[in-house]
Amino acid sequence: MPIKEINRTLTKAIRTYKQLLPITSRQLSLDQLTTKNVIAHSMNDKTFDKFTDNWEDFINNLDKFWNLLNAYKEHFVDDVKKEKLKGYLGNVNGARTSDDLLIYLDKARNNSQHTLWRHLRESRPMEVITGHGATITFESNGIKVTGEGDAAKEVNILIKPGIFLLNQVKVIEGKKEIEYDLPKNHLGTSLKPMERVLPQIVGKLGLEFYQNIFIEFKKRI
Repeated sequence: MPIKEINRTLTKAIRTYKQLLPITSRQLSLDQLTTKNVIAHSMNDKTFDKFTDNWEDFINNLDKFWNLLNAYKEHFVDDVKKEKLKGYLGNVNGARTSDDLLIYLDKARNNSQHTLWRHLRESRPMEVITGHGATITFESNGIKVTGEGDAAKEVNILIKPGIFLLNQVKVIEGKKEIEYDLPKNHLGTSLKPMERVLPQIVGKLGLEFYQNIFIEFKKRI
């Protein structure tokens, strides 16, 4: 299996990720994308279904990319390089199994492939997104948000319905139903409330992680 097959899979992941973005944002580089660049509205059920298909293709391509790295390490390098790659990929896997965002992406793939639960949804006509642990009170003259620490500092109010958002992920593990919450952190940095619920932002951060992994991987072969 040549290295170009791994590169082809990563390219497919990038291409399917771009399909998650509004048309006006698809030419932007990843580091240019912010919340305001990625929010789009659903026009009908067909739009949501197509978005779901693209999202599932994206997370499947990320998983395939990771598996191909490991396959290359096992079958296409000599013993000396194999040991070096084994140590490197072992460290990477440590991040994949301990980082909130990377765990979420992996479990979202399992959710899509093996269960009937959906972890994507459309926003409601009036939706308030704020920090974890905040209390939201609708009063006669507005909305009151309270909470300890940083919980209530980031408040986002979505007025128009139909923005595609992430849900908690449900999977079956060891014959038990396990729920994974939206990611709160990524590589030691706290995620803002809107960053946690937007598939495009979560996907962007995951894609950047695996792109960097591939750069380091190629240095070792």
